[in-house]
Order: sequence, then structure tokens, then C-alpha cells
Amino acid sequence: TLANGDFTIGSETILTQINAAQLRSVTGILTITMNNALVTTNFNLLETVGSHFIDQNIALATIDYPSLKTNNGSLTITNNTALTTISFASLETITDNFTLSNNNSLVTPGIFNTLTTIGDTFTVHSNLLLENINATYFSNVTTMPNLDVSGNPSLQQIKFDKVTTMTSIVIEYNSALSANDSLSFSTLSDVTSLLTISNNSNYTFADGLVVFPLFGVPITVEDGILIINNFDNNSNQHIRRAKNLV
Repeated sequence: TLANGDFTIGSETILTQINAAQLRSVTGILTITMNNALVTTNFNLLETVGSHFIDQNIALATIDYPSLKTNNGSLTITNNTALTTISFASLETITDNFTLSNNNSLVTPGIFNTLTTIGDTFTVHSNLLLENINATYFSNVTTMPNLDVSGNPSLQQIKFDKVTTMTSIVIEYNSALSANDSLSFSTLSDVTSLLTISNNSNYTFADGLVVFPLFGVPITVEDGILIINNFDNNSNQHIRRAKNLV
């Protein structure tokens, strides 16, 4: 079954399940929002979709898209307070932004092991219990221009070890990040704009002047600003504008 155009299921107060078991493609935007009683969905055969928004479904505990391969737009999973399980076991490409925010029961980000491409920004904001964003869940991501991970108080690890070039990285206000090996971008060689690692209150560098042990090779910041500010109020703050940081 093909759905031409946008497909919205929203503001349903008694709907407990969505069964779209025969749906294979949505050419437009698929939106599931503000369905307060929704517990389960069935999109088991869905292979392609435009932008997809799953937002403010307060009883939804599981999101599982076993056949989805291509998300032709943004994938947004936000404000689902009961959400504990996410699986996109076949997803290869998100052509635009991927947002995972304000899902306060989520401990792990879910299974995305076939995902290779995030077309723009991967945003992870304010997930109260989220502990890790690493190769267990994102083992094959090679393209991800921008990463913004902020305000996740339980987050202990961020690792992307197949990405070689990025435009910006922002990692801020993740108070459980603590050890030097909790951040790893071991194949990253270029950040072309902004690299900010700031206000992660328990994170310290082995040498306050060196950020590069986080990466496998030297980083080049072209006409951007490198901000290192992960120390307490009595420690030094380092802000640099540089062409080559080697």
C-alpha cells in the first residue's frame, strides 16, 4: 500500500494502537502526535517515508520499524515520556535531521545498526535517563555533518568511530560524562566549523590544553572556534580561533 502525500494521526484521546501493517511507503510527512492513549504501532512493512514525526504520545512505550530503509527528510522522536524501546533495524539513510529529545524514560537510543547516513544534524537533547550514544547502537554511521548533544544528565558515553569529516560538534551540559574515554571520534580528521565541548561538569581533559586525545588523528578547524570549557570555576577556560590545530 502506498500513501501519497502526508499522513497524520493526531490528537486522538482513546486510540490505543495503530495497525498499518500493509503500508509500504509514505511519499510525504508521516506524523504521529498527541495520542494520549496510544501504546503500540504496527508499520512492519513500511520501507520508505518522507519526514517522520513521533511527538507527545505519552503512553507509547515502543517504536519498532523493522523494514524501514529510507527516511527522505527528518526523523523526529520527541516528548514521548513513556518511551523505552526504539528499533529501526533496517534503516540506512535519514536525508535530513535526526532528533531524539525529551524522551525521559529512554535509557538507550535504540537499534540503528544499519544506519550509515544522517544528512544534517543529529540532535540529542534533554533525555533524562539516556546513558550511551555509541557503536552498540550506531555502529555504521559514516556521514553525520553536525552533532548536538546537550542536557542529558545520565549520559556517560558518546562514540562515533566511522565518521571522518564533520561541520560542527556541540557537547554541553551532560553532567555524567566523566572519563577521557567517554568521548571518541577515532577516525574524525576534519571539523570545518565549530567544535564545542562545554559545561559537562564532571568531564575533564587529561591535559587542559589538549582536546585531541579524544580523536584518533589531529583535528583541523577551518575558520571556526574551538571552545574547551569543561572545568570548574577555578580552572582555566580555553577559547581558540585557529586554521590548523595539530
